[in-house]
Amino acid sequence: MPYATVDDLRAHMGADAFIALVDVDGDGVEDTEELTAVLAALEDASSTADSYLSRFLPIATTPNWLRLGVMHIARFNLEDHPSDKLSKLYDAAMKQLRDVQSGRAGLGTDRPAQDIVDDYPIEAAEQVFGRENTAAVL
Repeated sequence: MPYATVDDLRAHMGADAFIALVDVDGDGVEDTEELTAVLAALEDASSTADSYLSRFLPIATTPNWLRLGVMHIARFNLEDHPSDKLSKLYDAAMKQLRDVQSGRAGLGTDRPAQDIVDDYPIEAAEQVFGRENTAAVL
């Protein structure tokens, strides 16, 4: 299941830019065949994301950065001649996926911070240094 829909991409790009991207036959109308190609590009981009995020699957709620990244990857793959801006967005989306995969960035979560803290109780050893036992050193 793709992390972004055709409607997500249309809303993100704006109607005119979306038509310019998908209108292969130049009739100014979104045909079923053209929309099928967009959906396939979104599914391919989502599969690419899954390959980087496999240890997190299934993802219950799609983080916004992932939805945007999938749209940028799909758009890049649909363009015949991607602009420099789109190329940079594609590169940034791929970097984010690599960073999440390697642990340098988090997946993102909708869970409140307190729920996460409760999952991992923090325990520490008894304090060794303090004001009482280091006064002679100072």
